[in-house]
Amino acid sequence: MERFRVGLNGFGSRNLKSVETMRQNYLRAVSETFETRFLNTASDIAGSSCFDTIVTYYDPAFWKQPVHPDIPLIFAIHGDAVSRQEFLYQHLEYLETADTLIVNCHSDTRILRSMFDGPTPTISHLHFPVDLAVFKKQNRNHCIANLSIGETDLVVGFVARLIPQKNLHQFLRMLAVLKELVAPRKLVGIIVGKFCKPYPILDYSTVPYEHYIRRLQRELAIEQDIYYFGELPPSLLSVCYGAMDLLIHPTNNVEEAFGSVPVEAMACGVPVIGAAYGGLKDTIISGETGFLMPTWITKAGIRMDTIYGTKAAFKLLSDHSLREKMSEACIQRVERLYTYDAFANRLRSTICRAIQQHRNDQSKSIVAARQPQTRQTEGFLPNLPKPWEAYLNVVAEYVSGNRPELRLGSRLQAFGPIWKDASNTYHIDDPAWPGIFHLEEADVQILQSCNRETTLAQLEKHSMKSTRIEDLIKLGLLICSNTSLKP
Repeated sequence: MERFRVGLNGFGSRNLKSVETMRQNYLRAVSETFETRFLNTASDIAGSSCFDTIVTYYDPAFWKQPVHPDIPLIFAIHGDAVSRQEFLYQHLEYLETADTLIVNCHSDTRILRSMFDGPTPTISHLHFPVDLAVFKKQNRNHCIANLSIGETDLVVGFVARLIPQKNLHQFLRMLAVLKELVAPRKLVGIIVGKFCKPYPILDYSTVPYEHYIRRLQRELAIEQDIYYFGELPPSLLSVCYGAMDLLIHPTNNVEEAFGSVPVEAMACGVPVIGAAYGGLKDTIISGETGFLMPTWITKAGIRMDTIYGTKAAFKLLSDHSLREKMSEACIQRVERLYTYDAFANRLRSTICRAIQQHRNDQSKSIVAARQPQTRQTEGFLPNLPKPWEAYLNVVAEYVSGNRPELRLGSRLQAFGPIWKDASNTYHIDDPAWPGIFHLEEADVQILQSCNRETTLAQLEKHSMKSTRIEDLIKLGLLICSNTSLKP
């Protein structure tokens, strides 16, 4: 078998742990099979004729070469379809059909295909791997004892970088409801992660997030029910997963193209209640390895069906046999799709296919589509240089569906508490989506009636009009749930 020569561009070490881990996996998979050399300068790239292909990992500079080399090019596009959509539209015509764009969710595939007018490069869907030597099912009681969290009946976990877009605050609100539902059984929450600097996308920076979380825990009266472990190495993180009955991952991170945490949890046999958003729509099989909370777009940001998510979590916590069945399904799914070998084989096949396609003289020029115009700013969220409306066309592929329609059996709940400033303007108390609204007194009454889950019928008994309720759903002030759990 011919040993292809592969140039590696943009493979310097990275600060973000998930990006660095993936870089190492790329390097290992490619170097085990191919002859490789790093390309770090323009002169290196100019001499690309000595390679059979070049793989570029997070390096925008490589898209700016004056002439396409006479070899296929392979680009890692992990989250870039959302975060760098303007850049892609500007540079896609540099590509040819024998080139390859590597993505790790089907939402990115749909977004990228919409960026071309006619033939496209190859788009390869690559699953990220999990280290099964570390992330594996362990004895739950031993894990709980090792974490020194005392006696408890049930454990619900949250693992992420602690930024508003990962939605720790919504996790805490769900946990407070679950605590009431499972009583008198004792439930605790495990939080693993580090409070980080605000994320560069839709960073509203309303309050320091750590201070917000501490205040919220006090308001929800769950301070004594939370165990916080900070950032952990994989071996200790695996112990935390091993202590959990389930993981809740309600991410609103706009560029959530994969999400390693749900897959790590599933490798440890932990079912996941996750947002039906981006990469999670691919990794979690709702009803088999956990449950997906429907997501949709509103005028004031992304919303998800946390009403359904809380019910699904309660169902899992109440049914040991269902948890065990899902636990086994989680492990089987990870062992089938998310191993290093599966990742490496897919990456190697992608490289070989690109080279062969180019050698068969099947490469053609491509034409980029026109970038959709950004919609006019609605004014419901604080001003940013790149506003929420700039992401609507791509987020539409990441969410799971349209906004729920109000029905007779709909369940309703306020998205979050509201407060009024000195100018009689109302604000949502949510650091990820701090909406700003001018509300009528009737709207405020509806929202106050929905501080806890309620129904349309109950609201109509108090002469609250369905048209006003529908408007509040469109604005994102009310969560509407029509999703029911199967018996």
